[in-house]
Amino acid sequence: METTETTVGTTRVPAQTFEAPGHRTYVILPHGTVRRVCQRCSGVGRLREFGHVFEGVCFACGGVGVQGKAFESAEAAVKAAEALERAAVTRRARETAKAQERMLAVETWRAEHAELVTALAPYASPRSGAPTSAWEAWEALKASPVLISLAESSTLTKPQVALATKLLVEQHAAEEARAVKVASSRYGAEIGEKVSVTGIVTFTKPIEGEWGYSLLVTLAGTGESEGVFVKCFSAAASIYEHAEKGAKITITGTVKAHETYEGVKQTVLTRVKAHKEVAA
Repeated sequence: METTETTVGTTRVPAQTFEAPGHRTYVILPHGTVRRVCQRCSGVGRLREFGHVFEGVCFACGGVGVQGKAFESAEAAVKAAEALERAAVTRRARETAKAQERMLAVETWRAEHAELVTALAPYASPRSGAPTSAWEAWEALKASPVLISLAESSTLTKPQVALATKLLVEQHAAEEARAVKVASSRYGAEIGEKVSVTGIVTFTKPIEGEWGYSLLVTLAGTGESEGVFVKCFSAAASIYEHAEKGAKITITGTVKAHETYEGVKQTVLTRVKAHKEVAA
């Protein structure tokens, strides 16, 4: 046993300490009872780093330096510590066995659904510390949040498997459509030239600028303008009148710049006018 000091009331007095199973330290108090030394303050009763809060009194033991049940003798304390350690060992063994069972179940499921697991793998977000290129490639896939969540799950239920299969089909179709869009995109004319593009309005958004509001419009060309994607900012009355999402219109303007958005070539127009196409 070692002799140390413990707090009795507000006084530090000599006391003997001893180690019990499970790295538990007990102290024999002057009046003969045995208590466990506070694990948080190591029997000091104060925490210097929290001296600004209630003068650093340890909340775990209330400042007395000991905690838990009081025993009549060191033998009783050791016996209780041995029982606690046996229970802890049993609990750890049970938790380890359950963890191994879960791991085996996951491995079995992933082996049985290897094709689905492989198909979902590209849509799981990269691990922390992955290079920027990996994150850019992942973001370029534009997968739905639901598909990402399914891809990051260790196992899936039967309904989730059906949903993942459906979403993968939709995702692959969208990726193929984007690839075709990128490959077929072209510029409507050279910079400085005047051009008219007929197509479907795909996006509109009012943008506030120094001189008031302008309408951002994007249009996907159809017919003879197939493959031409137009972008323009304009406050022209004809743009506000005819440029509605989903409407088929013709936009005429001067090519201001050639841009690329997500691999798709965009023709930026300025000084534009628009008129709506009348269905035949």
